Amino acid sequence: MVASGVGALARGGRGRQGGWRSPRRGGLARLARRATVVDAALVGDVDDAAAAVAARLAQALDAAGAAAQTLVWSGETTVRLPARPGRGGRARQLALSVARRLAGRSGWTLLVAGSDGVDGSDDAAGAIVDGATWAELAVAGVDGDAALAACDAGTALAAVGAAVVTGPTGVNHADLLVAHVAPRTC
Repeated sequence: MVASGVGALARGGRGRQGGWRSPRRGGLARLARRATVVDAALVGDVDDAAAAVAARLAQALDAAGAAAQTLVWSGETTVRLPARPGRGGRARQLALSVARRLAGRSGWTLLVAGSDGVDGSDDAAGAIVDGATWAELAVAGVDGDAALAACDAGTALAAVGAAVVTGPTGVNHADLLVAHVAPRTC
């Protein structure tokens, strides 16, 4: 199941040895060579950016007979914080919003992370989500819509093992989004 692999990858478990191959063995390196860099930088409101990313992923998923592809975006969105925001930052807010928009659709995985290794005020750089993430939130007793409204995507995604923690990188270029899309061929 993709979701268990994504959660395990974020937690440092099976995903590192299972579905994702190390770059030195060529798995990620092959994906990177075939990546499409999306020209439109992600800027402006985080919800608008999430809608654009979700639409592009849905388009790739719906392409009949399409080969698997990797899509890459960069940019920095803005988040309007409520009076008492929760944990997280723009990267996890965007990831959770895409997960809501594509809930239940298989065949995609998305990494959203800050290049500096920091997203908001805690230790996570971002998150990895897929079509099962929204349902995993419900199983964990987390209200995803409430988390988005409270800008508490960090707490929600941590509850399902989707947070990515890298530590500070010393580099701050922009947020990075990498999506792998593998539409069904039948």
